[in-house]
Amino acid sequence: MTFIIRPTTLADKDSVEFILAASYGTLLEGFYDAHLLANAVPYMSKAQTALLTSGTYYLVEHGTTAGACGGWTTAVPGGIEAEDKSVAHIRHVATHPDHLRKGLARKLMEYCFDEAKAEGVKHFSCFSSLAAVAFYESVGFKKIEEKAVTFKKGLVFPMMEMGLEL
Repeated sequence: MTFIIRPTTLADKDSVEFILAASYGTLLEGFYDAHLLANAVPYMSKAQTALLTSGTYYLVEHGTTAGACGGWTTAVPGGIEAEDKSVAHIRHVATHPDHLRKGLARKLMEYCFDEAKAEGVKHFSCFSSLAAVAFYESVGFKKIEEKAVTFKKGLVFPMMEMGLEL
């Protein structure tokens, strides 16, 4: 079966949120406390308008189904555009559990690397969930340090900051 990787639009909001919720709600189990996940997944699974319209956030279609999503921006998470365009950030990557082990996320990362290199990016950064650290290492990222994202007061989500030199 072939993969199609295409930029998202606002019309893809529901598909992206479906993938994010299914992925995060299932694949993070065992890495995080159930109570933390129940409270964090609703924040994590919201499609961000700025990403959907960035031109560098993608859906990976496997056959007729959107099976993965993700992308990159030079804006840091939180939406602040960086002056240094040689550094990019991997953003909101997820694979629907029904499409695991088909190579969708790996193809997406390769696509992001190629696109970003063409734009002059030399370094990638990402905040990985603890569940995704092994995946990011498999595509060349290195652990930098443990971090945490605060979704709201009292809701702090442990992550791993990772980096990759292109």
